[in-house]
Amino acid sequence: MIKVNFTPKTDIEEYLNNDFNLEIFEDLTENEDWQGAFEPLEFLNLLYEQFEIVNANKEKPLSVVKHLFGLKLEQTKLYYLLYYLKRHIYKHSGSEYEPKDKQLSICRGFIEKEYDKLEAELYPKTEPEPQPENEYKYDFQKVKQHIETLATVKDKILYLTEIKTDFLQNKSSWDLDLGTPFDSKCELEIKKLNEVLKLEAHTTTPKAKPRLGEYSNSQLVLIFYYFFKYSGIEPRVNTDIAPIAKFLHLITGKEFSNTQSSDFYKKLSKAPNHISDKSLIDDLNHIKPLFQKVELNEIVKMIDNEIDQCRTAIKETKTGKR
Repeated sequence: MIKVNFTPKTDIEEYLNNDFNLEIFEDLTENEDWQGAFEPLEFLNLLYEQFEIVNANKEKPLSVVKHLFGLKLEQTKLYYLLYYLKRHIYKHSGSEYEPKDKQLSICRGFIEKEYDKLEAELYPKTEPEPQPENEYKYDFQKVKQHIETLATVKDKILYLTEIKTDFLQNKSSWDLDLGTPFDSKCELEIKKLNEVLKLEAHTTTPKAKPRLGEYSNSQLVLIFYYFFKYSGIEPRVNTDIAPIAKFLHLITGKEFSNTQSSDFYKKLSKAPNHISDKSLIDDLNHIKPLFQKVELNEIVKMIDNEIDQCRTAIKETKTGKR
């Protein structure tokens, strides 16, 4: 391992000069989950020293991982360090599809795998507790509470039919003939739901608004800009934006007369626009869940990186550095 000559800062305010560091400071001083886990100055010194070590030894990713796990930090503290370290490395290495530093990007991948393992160990996903097989199984009030959680009327009917059939198969041990039998209650509920189905079938509902209609022109441009970029097609760099603008008109149904008058074309010619687009951060935050939902995580990382750059650009404009 190559050693680095890192000089720790002695004043926390020396670090409070960008959004990334401010986020960490607020996390360690205000977030109930992490408040007090580290002193902010101690953690920022640790983080930036480890980044320099990773960068100096990026050709040896296995040695880097071994070094990080040899820091003798508690598991939760190591988890916290790896979370911010991999984010910081991303800013310098770029993504898998748009690497600025290929070897650093590879090293980040090794760190992310260990981070994921540690997360699974510290915060395992809990399976729902299995319901007792017999206790309260034929309690109709509990059955009704359960069917309220089902998404469709057909799902509710299917569940009631199954539980009614199960009851009848075990009737000798469960049916005490007190009041309305359980199977009769299920049958009445099924009949009611079938009537609901008939009403739904005969009710004309308005056509759902197209999904693309939820987004503004600026947001649509950003959605396709990042998707094309993710696919290796960089608007304005290795492809003409005119066909992309025409394609946007085609799929949105918005009238197209010529390229010069197209709002999509004008926005594509500058996207993402850090300086004059005051709503860029809001637009990026609005479209990000779309990619999160389909697990296009590389695009999510691009958007997070863009938000960081946008905030930096805004600050520089305010301070007159641009």
